[in-house]
Amino acid sequence: QRLKIPEDKFRIEYLYESKGRLSIKEHSNGECFLLDKNKGCMVYDIRPTQCRTWPWWEQNLKSKEAWNTCAEECEGINKGRKHSASFIITELEKDKNSEKENK
Repeated sequence: QRLKIPEDKFRIEYLYESKGRLSIKEHSNGECFLLDKNKGCMVYDIRPTQCRTWPWWEQNLKSKEAWNTCAEECEGINKGRKHSASFIITELEKDKNSEKENK
């Protein structure tokens, strides 16, 4: 609805399936299909769990080195508001629950 296109067109143009779940497509440079260079995320206030839990994904939290590597690629990491561990854990639990509901 936000993009003013039918759901089936959105699924074709913006999503792909990976490991049994839908994920947002990325351009060859790694940028999200829903990112507008001038306006930012086109769906930020209603972004999916995949985006709300970034950068707290398991592969980024494995080590300080993994976190720093991720930070080199994402301009927002280590900037702005800091979140408590309990907040992050709650968000990750929401992600796990959302995955279970969508299977």
